[in-house]
Amino acid sequence: MFRIALILSIIIPGCAQTQSYVVPSPVDALPHALNSTVLIGNHDNNGICAGVIIQHKVLTAAHCISSEGTGMSISFFDPTLPEHVGLSRLAVVLAVMPEQDLAVLALAEGSLPEGVTLAPETPQWGRPVLAIGHPLGLYFSVTTGVVSNPSRWLESRHVLQVSCPITFGNSGGPVFNGYGELVGIASFMMAQSTSAGDWVPTNHLAMVVHLDEIRKILK
Repeated sequence: MFRIALILSIIIPGCAQTQSYVVPSPVDALPHALNSTVLIGNHDNNGICAGVIIQHKVLTAAHCISSEGTGMSISFFDPTLPEHVGLSRLAVVLAVMPEQDLAVLALAEGSLPEGVTLAPETPQWGRPVLAIGHPLGLYFSVTTGVVSNPSRWLESRHVLQVSCPITFGNSGGPVFNGYGELVGIASFMMAQSTSAGDWVPTNHLAMVVHLDEIRKILK
């Protein structure tokens, strides 16, 4: 076991005092983030995933889409209901980018609000982030963490590594920065093999689709 300490310093000539920069907590943007997060239903296998409304569409993970691209639904956040799952609408698949685990959905009928804003840049090491999803069917759960690594390539996938706990049901869910801007889509968690041949998920090693890949599919 080892530990790496990363120290960043900024020296500004001619300045007698250092200037501090305060990054707001993602929790401050939580109301809009929750209202823009949706529940994705896959009626072909009774699976559930998460997604986020952006640019009048829904962005989610490609592995949440049925093989035929049919039988998909979108359910909206409703804080007045016991499970917070409100109106459900049929969805259609607009685009799929399986190599980076991204997909875009739209309503079969009607239109979606504008949703959240895409972050202008990837958050750097240690910046706070917030993930929303439906882990193990616990709808609209919120977890927080930090950016563990702003750019990794794992199995040809470009990902942002974060320490937010995610598990089954978080897939496709949004990850936000301190300004409530979208910085990633939950894709997978790292796991370790046991002597019995089983796979055990590791804590706080979550991989989300990188912001650069999100820009590509939204174009």
